[in-house]
Amino acid sequence: MGKTGLEYLKIGNDTEANRYFIQVSDYLNKKIGSLTMGEKELQAEIIFYKKDYPKAQELLEALLIEGDDEISNTTYLAMSFFKNGKDRKAQKTIDMLNELRTQYQFGDVDYGMAQYYAFTGEKDKSMDHLLKAVAAGKRFTSSTFQNDLLFKPYRESEDFQKILRFWYN
Repeated sequence: MGKTGLEYLKIGNDTEANRYFIQVSDYLNKKIGSLTMGEKELQAEIIFYKKDYPKAQELLEALLIEGDDEISNTTYLAMSFFKNGKDRKAQKTIDMLNELRTQYQFGDVDYGMAQYYAFTGEKDKSMDHLLKAVAAGKRFTSSTFQNDLLFKPYRESEDFQKILRFWYN
């Protein structure tokens, strides 16, 4: 249901998205002591997209220690710090994200950095990292690139469209 809420956000129906987010949040809050790691990460993502950045920051800081998706959690934490006016912590967290580079990540770190820069409104940096991500093998899925809510402001831009066509040639 949380993913359904994100789909509603993508088409601009915030009211319907929040209805789904509330249902999922209520369910997760009832299970609070026995949440799986995936449910904790879903909870943090929902709180983030509900724009409760202080709560998202709190959840993501805990997930940074124990979470499964270190790159994604670090990215969302940096974005939460940014929205909470903690620019130095946001930059430090982006530096941490950059240090997570290893072989065979297929562009995951650059994709996270592209998400961060899209969120902060730095289009050129975002598109640069997004191009690096696709060149390194980041796959197009139902939740990445043109399907990623964070890139919504750039979907129609020529730079973004070029990235979508990267493998055409």
